[in-house]
Order: sequence, then C-alpha cells, then structure tokens
Amino acid sequence: MNASTRVRAGAPLPVVVREAHRSGWGELRGREHATTRAFLLAMSEVADPRSGDLTTTAHQTAERLGVHPRTAQRALARMVELGLLVQTRRGGRAGDLAVPSRYRIVKGVLLALVRGAREALAARTATYLSAARERTTKLRGLLPNTTGRRTFFPSGKNTTTGAVTRPVSRLWEAPECEHGTPGGSPATCALCRRH
Repeated sequence: MNASTRVRAGAPLPVVVREAHRSGWGELRGREHATTRAFLLAMSEVADPRSGDLTTTAHQTAERLGVHPRTAQRALARMVELGLLVQTRRGGRAGDLAVPSRYRIVKGVLLALVRGAREALAARTATYLSAARERTTKLRGLLPNTTGRRTFFPSGKNTTTGAVTRPVSRLWEAPECEHGTPGGSPATCALCRRH
C-alpha cells in the first residue's frame, strides 16, 4: 500500500496538501484557481502541522508569495468561501500596527478535495487508457504482420476495417549470391571471390 492511500484526518497538514497537489487538486484544478493553490501551499508551510492554525496578515502572505496585498486579500476571501479556511479571529489595526488574523486550514475539506481529485484522476486515466487501447487495436489491424508470429486477428481479417493481414515468415531474408549459395554474398562466397 503506498503512502497516497493512507492519508487520513490525523495526517500532518503538509502531507495532506502535498497529496492534494499529487492528485491533481480536484475542484481546484485549472488556471482560475492557481492563486488559491499557491496561497494554500504557502500557508500550509507556516501553519501548525496538526491543527492547521496560523496567524497572518494579508500583507505578510503577499510578501511571502511576492504578490500585491489585494491579490492576497482576494485569495484569502476565496479560500474562506470554498471552506478551505476558517477565520477564527479577525485582525485589524491598532494604531499604525496591523493586528494579524487567525485562520485555521480545514483538513476535512482538503481530504474531500483529495478524494475528489483521486476519482477525477482515475476517470481521466481510464478514459486515456481506453482511447489508447482503441487506437492500438486499429493500428494493429492496419499494419501488416512482419514478425512471423500469429496474426493479431485470429481470422486473419480485421473486422473494423476489413483489412486482411498475412503473416510473413521472416522479418529479413539474407541475400543470395549469383551462384545460389544461401546466405552468401560476394564477400563470403568462395566462388565469387575467385572471379
């Protein structure tokens, strides 16, 4: 059993986020969620691994990722809207100082995201594999059998295209010299070397 199948609610937060990343992010897949994914990855690095609690301001998060504070505010709001974050204490300003907000990354939502991502990844993989098998079957019916082995289609006829395949005894036959020596060539035939 590999590590990806054992991710549970008791797993550390970085492990859960890493597994969501490996699984393809599920509902957070696509360009429109790129900022949300980046913020989730960055916040999971500084959050408490067991509880998912972190204290930060939008400006601190923006500095960590190198984006504008407005982008950080939008990403935090989007994560709260999706249920990935819960704001447990609202920050503000105390004079000229910014008081950080306290957030909790919800591991249960992340685990549901991982499950959905795995299912979507399995469905995409199954679709890809079935399409690849279908293309391979079509190609095998169109190409002549040059291996000398039994034909792919036991009847010798491809039922989808109607092409008839015929087995070839050998892939390559050695040339004969002018004296008829099998496998001989002017370089190896004793009669050819005399002339």
